[in-house]
Amino acid sequence: MTDTDIPEVPRTELFIPCRSGSVRVPRKNVRKFGDHDSGLVGYKLRALESTLFDRIVIDTDDVEVMRIVEQVSRDWRGPSLQTRRRPRSLASSSTTTDDLIAYWITTLTGDIACWTHVTSPFIGSDRYNELLSRTIDAASLGRGVVSVTSHRGFLLDSDAKPMNFGTASREGPAWPFTQAIPPVYEVNSGFFGVARVLADQFRDRMTPASELVELTGLETLDVDTEGDFELASAIARALPPGNEVT
Repeated sequence: MTDTDIPEVPRTELFIPCRSGSVRVPRKNVRKFGDHDSGLVGYKLRALESTLFDRIVIDTDDVEVMRIVEQVSRDWRGPSLQTRRRPRSLASSSTTTDDLIAYWITTLTGDIACWTHVTSPFIGSDRYNELLSRTIDAASLGRGVVSVTSHRGFLLDSDAKPMNFGTASREGPAWPFTQAIPPVYEVNSGFFGVARVLADQFRDRMTPASELVELTGLETLDVDTEGDFELASAIARALPPGNEVT
């Protein structure tokens, strides 16, 4: 096997980091979400129960998260579900994403390594299965997969100078139709997928020239502020029973 080869039937795992002590949204992972007492953690796990991952790892220092995972696991019929206690040195607000990625790489055991967050509550099982399939395909080409949100609009830099219209537009009208503007893509942190050997090679959850998978609608919602949490919670409460995620 070359460095980018993977087995015909690769072992796949999904990593979900859940640190305690959120500053912007206190107890965001475990407080009641919509009508769900198990919070964002329980809501996300139910969305993942019918996915095709071989193993799901909840990485946390939070005893409340551990308790919720234990409760969910009692009638769990999905992939292998594991809680892993995060080292105290990586459980503070000063821990950087780079620190966490470096740690994550050392824990990998499968062939395909994926990463998501409970703060992307409306990515459903069908979408996760699609993302997993695309990651396996991309891995054979030495590439990873990352979920993104597409933006088409008139962009200014910090000095209020146009970036993609007006004087910045080298051809065509100064104010083009927005659908004619080339899109820019925001990493929405809903999903990262990469072969373990590539994660180790690039020391990252992304690869150069990663395949971009555009999420749409509610899938793009990322709970990062109290307002985000209240909005997402209201949406979850309004969804019909049995259709909690898209």
